[in-house]
Amino acid sequence: MTLRVHFVNTGPDFPYAYYLGVTSAVRAFGEKVKLWLVERPVTGYLPLLEGKVEIVDYPHALPPMPILEGQSDHFRRVAIFDNCVWRIVAEYGGTVMGLDSFTLEPFHDLLEPDKEMLVGLDDPAGVDTETGWPFCMHGATCRAGSKIAEAIYADSTKALRGECPGGRHQAIVDGRLRFGGAGIIPFLNRVLQNKDRLSVAEFGQLGGWERGDPLPEFYIWREDGELLHPDCRTIPFYATSRKETFSGITEETVSEGNTLLSLLVEDTLAKEERRPAHRPPQKRYRFHLLGLVHLPCSETFMGCAFTQKIVKLSKMLLSLGHEVILYGAEGSDAPCTEFVQTHALSDIRRQWGDGDNRPECDGLGYQWRKTGFRHDFNAARTATTMKYYNNCIGAINERKRPDDFLLVMQGMYQKPIADAVKLWLTCEPGIGYRGSFARFRAFESAYLQNFTYGSQNPGKCVNGNYYDRVIPNYFDAKDFPFCAEKDDYYLYIGRLITRKGVHTAIKAVEAIGGKLIIAGQGELKIDSPNVEVIGYVEPEQRAELMGRAKAVFVPTLYLEAFGGVNVEAQLCGTPVITTNFGVFPETVVPNVTGFLCNTLQDFVDAARKVDELDPHVIREHAERYLMKNVRWEFDRWFEDLHQLYLSATVPGTLGWHHLEV
Repeated sequence: MTLRVHFVNTGPDFPYAYYLGVTSAVRAFGEKVKLWLVERPVTGYLPLLEGKVEIVDYPHALPPMPILEGQSDHFRRVAIFDNCVWRIVAEYGGTVMGLDSFTLEPFHDLLEPDKEMLVGLDDPAGVDTETGWPFCMHGATCRAGSKIAEAIYADSTKALRGECPGGRHQAIVDGRLRFGGAGIIPFLNRVLQNKDRLSVAEFGQLGGWERGDPLPEFYIWREDGELLHPDCRTIPFYATSRKETFSGITEETVSEGNTLLSLLVEDTLAKEERRPAHRPPQKRYRFHLLGLVHLPCSETFMGCAFTQKIVKLSKMLLSLGHEVILYGAEGSDAPCTEFVQTHALSDIRRQWGDGDNRPECDGLGYQWRKTGFRHDFNAARTATTMKYYNNCIGAINERKRPDDFLLVMQGMYQKPIADAVKLWLTCEPGIGYRGSFARFRAFESAYLQNFTYGSQNPGKCVNGNYYDRVIPNYFDAKDFPFCAEKDDYYLYIGRLITRKGVHTAIKAVEAIGGKLIIAGQGELKIDSPNVEVIGYVEPEQRAELMGRAKAVFVPTLYLEAFGGVNVEAQLCGTPVITTNFGVFPETVVPNVTGFLCNTLQDFVDAARKVDELDPHVIREHAERYLMKNVRWEFDRWFEDLHQLYLSATVPGTLGWHHLEV
């Protein structure tokens, strides 16, 4: 299993020292480096790492931390870092790396095959002392599922709750958390209890410094001997508890060349890495987001793919500081800057309802969980739809500015609004359907992008479009919690129609004598001792079913544009069993996150082999689709489109040829 190198940022700034730490690790470890953001920095060097390292937002809620009340911001951030990094390493395996560090060479090869954890010696003479602090948490490396790492994380969480976890070194003294009480102290206690399960190396040692001496000013050149241990692979800046030290590490001081850090940086990093070009501040835009006719834009109706995309896209845009004006039905509660109601729930009930006003109908007037959602997508436009069109057009024309974006979420169905509003920056940002028209389009998969180009230009060799993008569907981490422990059943979840391949799932599970749970909208009559049909499930039950399943079947017969269920399952750490066409070759890593199947034998073999796949690896792969990551792809696309708009409207401004200085 590949061991990752994990950095965690917990503050609003990302200084040059942090940039050096991550950049040096990328030089040593390549694509294995991952930067987790508990708090997204608003200043500093983080934008310069985008595209060079995997950057993700920390997906878990922080534990209660009553013992941190009254502590300084710096103390709190270090404690949060300690807790978060040990949770990450316990869950995924890999290396604990402080942003206050510099990596010279990779060191994962020092973890012996029969050992659980690699640690560095901080003081070789103190390995067996009762009170010494012999090991260094910096660079500690664990295999996935490490019991030592799990115990350290549990002790860290106890300490933050004000409960002393015990051990040789006390995390809490006189009712106060010691500095390092949520990290280094639980780490020391647990590794001292498990020395037989450790590989030990001196990969982070500073020579010429004796225990008892003052901590060296790491970035000041010393002339009293050899400073670096000959086998040194990675070393901290020795500035964890001293914020002022970081303020002294700047591009200017490092470039002067009279410090130890200067020499390390010069020897290790290329000039363009040492003195990177700064990107301009991020621009903020205004978006007119088209909601739905047949449903309010509300998390109540997240069983509708369009609703999911609208609600989550609005959240992503707001998180990036943009302005969102949402147009839709009464009852819409998606977060936005301004909501414009275009029609009432009574319009929906009158158009599609059965006169059923029970609470479980949620104001729609019919049992949508059983029947599926009703609409006029493939029929003559109803009076309610025409009312929606007219009110959208009027409201947008009252509010629009020339450089606003119009986000069309349903393709040709909403084209009458786009035609009447005539905004230059009209986009279709989530094309998972056939039938698109906008000048600027983001497709959910490369398959669908190429399918669209071909179907719109049959028999022709066509050029691509620089301003079309492939941006996948996006998911909220809280909706799909990771689950490593599986129960003895398979799951099919989706619409209960033949083209979704539900009968393929039934045949495969029957062939191995397994159990299949089927959930989703619609009716399915099946008489099989291997199958349990449970109907529509709410989001919480959906996540539970996915997380505990041995595997999730997504055997769609038609060419699936994205098939969100397959990513949702992977986010839960559950392998998927899919067909081998449409989007699935893009989203499924064969024999790693699931199986791509062509014949019934393939489906049967896959069902038998799912236990061989690692849930941690499956989850890690799927995190690429989290909202917190995908939003940056949207932001870059909108930035490129706005620059193109400027080139068309401001004389002398470049569009595609624009270069940042």
